[in-house]
Amino acid sequence: MVVAAMACSSCSTVAAPRKWKLKSPRLFTHKFKCCATQPQPQPQCSIVHNDDLQALLQLLPSDLHHNLLNQPNRPQLLEVILDLGRFPEARYLGKLGNQHLRNSEVTIKELEYAEGAVGEFGKDNRAGIEGTLHRISAIRSRNGSIVGLTCRIGRAVTGHIDMVYDLLQYGKSILFVGRPGVGKTTVMREIARVMSDEFHKRVVIVDTSNEIGGDGNIPHAAIGGARRMQVPKPSMQHSVMIEAVENHMPEVIIVDEIGTEAEAHACRSIAERGIMLIGTAHGEKIENVMKNPTLSDLSICCLLQGQKDCKFLCVCACGGDAIHKSIVACLCIHINVAN
Repeated sequence: MVVAAMACSSCSTVAAPRKWKLKSPRLFTHKFKCCATQPQPQPQCSIVHNDDLQALLQLLPSDLHHNLLNQPNRPQLLEVILDLGRFPEARYLGKLGNQHLRNSEVTIKELEYAEGAVGEFGKDNRAGIEGTLHRISAIRSRNGSIVGLTCRIGRAVTGHIDMVYDLLQYGKSILFVGRPGVGKTTVMREIARVMSDEFHKRVVIVDTSNEIGGDGNIPHAAIGGARRMQVPKPSMQHSVMIEAVENHMPEVIIVDEIGTEAEAHACRSIAERGIMLIGTAHGEKIENVMKNPTLSDLSICCLLQGQKDCKFLCVCACGGDAIHKSIVACLCIHINVAN
């Protein structure tokens, strides 16, 4: 009787000992399945949404809460509009359009309550809710009183940048071009997390209105290990960008809404220093950036692919070490953060 223990050479798996009764000496083999030949479970890439809507509801009239929480189209909710003397309105992405939330008009007391709950508005008439990604923007009358509020839903969406994941590995500067509301800031937030936590880069976010990292002094967990520099007022964004480079030694700088000539020059200066710059600009296609006299310094020539009148988010990977050099790849990608 022979007791044999068989081992797999590729995975060091040891089979359970077996007893063999041999009538005569002969060669034998014991067949068993090696784990190396078995299909291994692959990690599933799932998209996770967190809109933290309950925090935003604290600002809104109580009779709107039920309608917003129980809407089947809640993942497509873009913003809630409160205008004095008009019906409160919910705006949704895509073809869902606008929907009235009740049949009575917004009163001045409701706006005053919301203003008190939000706190102080900045010079750009924007405010946030501490610990969340929501943005509250005010419309004022000639005497400075608030007559309208735009409550923009801020979402932490993880796992939805696979279409540009390979571009991040090249270390080249990237410019995202898209109309307001298509999801550029949400993409910036997830890229900050991926670059810091998965690529282990030193990432600094220049956060002008606290939209990427959320309101408050402690950044939102959605940006991972990236650091965040707040900007006292919008006109100082370009100087804070240069300060980030000179003081904090980043490998990657992320900036949202490049919109002035000074900011475009700062982007060019940063990229020339060998730092990866990831930014956004408003427009429907890259041609809009080239023809914009304020932002034309971001790109000299480009190759545009895709539909001319597409309502997509243009992701432009810039060749060379500077963002102003020739754009060698331009992808038109439909990014809908609600799907």
